[in-house]
Amino acid sequence: MYIANLGDSKVVLGRMVRDLHPVSSDNGDSNKSEESPSGSYSLSAVCLTRDHNPMDYEERQRIQASGASVQNGRVNNILEVSRSFGDYQFKKQGVTCIPDVKKCQLTPNDRFLLIACDGLWKSFPPDEAVALTNRLLLKEFEALSSNGSQSDLSSNPPTCGLTQRHLESVCSHLVNEAVLRMSGDNVTCILLVFPDAFKSPNSISPASQVVKDPLLVKMNSEDTSSEPPPKQSRIW
Repeated sequence: MYIANLGDSKVVLGRMVRDLHPVSSDNGDSNKSEESPSGSYSLSAVCLTRDHNPMDYEERQRIQASGASVQNGRVNNILEVSRSFGDYQFKKQGVTCIPDVKKCQLTPNDRFLLIACDGLWKSFPPDEAVALTNRLLLKEFEALSSNGSQSDLSSNPPTCGLTQRHLESVCSHLVNEAVLRMSGDNVTCILLVFPDAFKSPNSISPASQVVKDPLLVKMNSEDTSSEPPPKQSRIW
């Protein structure tokens, strides 16, 4: 998987990782350890991007070399990112639209990708966002399992039984929670769930394999119930 980013949006991967020092937990934490034949695993937030901040040394050097300044963490005391689309008036002042590109090998232990703008990350540190997303997905999955309802699977191809409707519910909850936490910014998030995200812990494997055909859903703080649902997309 290739990831290209610029600005202050983040891509965070929810991945099951082996516990070096397993600690038992009975408090219902969604990140508690899961046992498998190869050891004890727990969910971890893996940030796959870096923010482009004018205070970063390399970013600041480029901005200052163009004749602009960095004041109060902003380009010319105005723009708080050092790379972006748009912001044309800053393009001669060291602000670029060239992204960072990273290659990431997906594994069977990867549950989901959470892609969001800074409006979400101002309210959630990555660990908390991944924990909440995992908890909400488990809730949707458990409700689906208990109801045994498969009525909408023909029009919405499933991911572990979850459909676009279930993922929309999770995205909506994340966006609304960020707004309730007084994010003070627009909030958009995209949730991508991998096919074997909630397989049995007994099948957790340390082996690396490419994961194909995830289910992708986007939601933002301006979405309303009167708008059509987002279309399912494929990542290639």
